[in-house]
Amino acid sequence: FLISFPFTPIAGAIPLFIGYLQLRKSKKYLVDYGEVVMKKDTRAPVLYLRSFNDEVEDRSLTKYFNNASVSSKKDLSLTTPSIGFREQDALSYVFRKVGPYIALGKPEEKIPELGSSKIYVPDEAWQNTIRDFFEKSKLIIFRAGKTEGLKWELRELVQTVKPQKII
Repeated sequence: FLISFPFTPIAGAIPLFIGYLQLRKSKKYLVDYGEVVMKKDTRAPVLYLRSFNDEVEDRSLTKYFNNASVSSKKDLSLTTPSIGFREQDALSYVFRKVGPYIALGKPEEKIPELGSSKIYVPDEAWQNTIRDFFEKSKLIIFRAGKTEGLKWELRELVQTVKPQKII
């Protein structure tokens, strides 16, 4: 009994964490797609631009535990309320107060990730969709990354959008 006592809180936390992950997964089936959100909320949208590759890192358990133990002002998600362990989740808390928080969804995604409301378009239409959102968005959040698609978005952003709209 004395040997196992210190491990009891940790052993109890593991099922809670697994339960949290299952709850999070089930919530994905309940979210509205971006088109539905924009019909319900007619304010100008807030567009979130990011690399799809960065979402893989955001979902990693390693990042979650690092965020819990390291205080870094370099990670924007650590400066907003921690309602999830993904940057999109933390940012949604703030930006949904401004307008519908929208992002393009990954084409192969079966169910949308939590955070921003996702809009799905065919590969041949994504650039025109982004240009359209550049015009109608109240704010555009750009998360730096290394993919070619994101580089294209940055070039277009700099050439066509007023700097006051960009975060």
